[in-house]
Amino acid sequence: MRWRLADVGWIGGKGGQNRMSKITTKALFRRATADDLQDLVEYVTKPVTGRLDQTDQYKEHSPDHTKYAKEILEEIKAFGANTIVNFFRGGGPRYREVVADVADKIGVPDVGEAGHSVADLERRILEKILKDAMDSTEGKDRAEIEQALKDAGVGAKDLSVLLSGGSAASVIAARLSGFALYRVSLIVANAVAKHVLGRGLSLAANAALTRSIAVAVGPIGWVFTGLWTVLDLAGPAYRVTIPCVIHVAMLRQKYLSEDEAARPTAAD
Repeated sequence: MRWRLADVGWIGGKGGQNRMSKITTKALFRRATADDLQDLVEYVTKPVTGRLDQTDQYKEHSPDHTKYAKEILEEIKAFGANTIVNFFRGGGPRYREVVADVADKIGVPDVGEAGHSVADLERRILEKILKDAMDSTEGKDRAEIEQALKDAGVGAKDLSVLLSGGSAASVIAARLSGFALYRVSLIVANAVAKHVLGRGLSLAANAALTRSIAVAVGPIGWVFTGLWTVLDLAGPAYRVTIPCVIHVAMLRQKYLSEDEAARPTAAD
């Protein structure tokens, strides 16, 4: 597909060459396939307060979710909206604000510090959920999660730092390839889909990858059971925004890993 300059961020690469460093959220939704968006659609239409399935675009084009991808993003933002803030602002929140709110609610530290990009916050959310899941389990379940992370490229030393509370930016992002980050995000997103929707992710993946992400469903489900008990008191919309933010985080890593694999090397 053709990219617009507004869709990507560029940083200087080795030898003066440029390489893609990020994908904006709007570009992510433009790029997504119907399968990529399927779980998001189910998350936002599951509550009776959802509005997406009442729109003309949905009624006309479903299940081709690509025809109303923009509306899916807007619906996620609407669930994350604070009505009092919206009254003064005259509109809904930015997607970054939704991600930051989710990060804060699940206990990611220092969310309010300046300089965190959406992708940074997404990685920290994934890390926090994995850490909480591993802290709450032991024996075979814990060993399976550790093995899946090692298979994804997390070395024993990095895993130890990760579980002690090390930041995703220094432990995961700095050491893993884009595909490895994608595999880590798949583990979390698949477990969340299983807990919320009663099944794993809808998107297609090769058999080996599917086997590797099947772990952690139980432990991450236990984490979410505890989260729902607390967050239902803060607002039922978190049952939508948290799964959606995690799924979008996974899609971002998917596309970044695809771009990394397609990028010409110096030898090319």
